[in-house]
Amino acid sequence: TALAKRLRGINPQISIEEHPAWINPETANLIVTQSDLIFDTIDFLDLATITAVHDEAHRQKKPIISAVSAGFGAVAIYFPVNDEPVCGFRKIFGLSDYDSVKNESYVAHFKHFISRIEKNLDPTIIQAMAKALTVMEDGTPCPAPHVSAGSFAVASLSVTIATRLLGGKMITSAPY
Repeated sequence: TALAKRLRGINPQISIEEHPAWINPETANLIVTQSDLIFDTIDFLDLATITAVHDEAHRQKKPIISAVSAGFGAVAIYFPVNDEPVCGFRKIFGLSDYDSVKNESYVAHFKHFISRIEKNLDPTIIQAMAKALTVMEDGTPCPAPHVSAGSFAVASLSVTIATRLLGGKMITSAPY
């Protein structure tokens, strides 16, 4: 993948094992087990899968870099290994501590997340994301015009955080 190629360009000695598999709640355990560092750039439309990945990584004590498009840029959150009883993703997105999220609204929880970080975002980004989320409430794919630019920003920001993490540099973790 492009991410693996970029990481090998930064560090030719890095050991990367790619998993070109479709991830879902049933396969999250296996994929997390086979990984040392999890990159979560899962389309938030699949709340059950993204939550399963975070729950499993938390249970297995594996760090996660979670990134999403935000306007023409990106937002990334680092979830380090910790001894908290509940994974940070559930807290940040306003999910119950342990219950199934199968019937939960991804839009409602993404709005909760945005409300937590909006003081750090440009007002035009907040407006654009609010408009896109309103359209998406019925399951319509994201109508935002920034998807391509945001994807590049997500990849760049994720690689930057991973490079800092692997280089032993400090990374601010998600505020629970």
